[in-house]
Amino acid sequence: MSAPETALTRLGAAELAEEPEASLAEQLRLVLFRLADEWFALPIAQVREIQPLAEVTRVPNAPAQILGIVNLRGHVLTLLTLESLLGLPAALPHTHALILDLGVPDLYVGVATQGGAEVRRVAASEIESSPGGPGGLEGVLEVDGRVVGLLRLGRLLAPWLSEWGVEPTTLS
Repeated sequence: MSAPETALTRLGAAELAEEPEASLAEQLRLVLFRLADEWFALPIAQVREIQPLAEVTRVPNAPAQILGIVNLRGHVLTLLTLESLLGLPAALPHTHALILDLGVPDLYVGVATQGGAEVRRVAASEIESSPGGPGGLEGVLEVDGRVVGLLRLGRLLAPWLSEWGVEPTTLS
């Protein structure tokens, strides 16, 4: 029995067919998405799937970074809003969730985004370091005329990683 097809696997399959294998070693597969009307990216290995956002249940006394919880096929998904972690204005509406892969199979954490996401292959040499940017920004690159910030989950989620049983080194 094969794994269920998700929006991420459908995007990835079409994207994989486009590139010759000889150049794959120098390239990264990134998931691009919008927050606060700006573009960001995560390595595809850190994203399990992309889902339309269902009804979010607010959690009383939760930190501002936690938008709420969502029922994801019988699992409780903690939904984060990265805008507050990145110092961006709150962006509404959030329409999709990127379910993160933090290396712990039973941990369901997601990021609320504006709109769907797309998978792109970019050359590692196109990423410029971002020394003056927010602590969770690893670098910046340009994709189709858009400036995209490459996020570093280990830094952004540092306050919760030990509580969740995640080794920070797995997200570097």
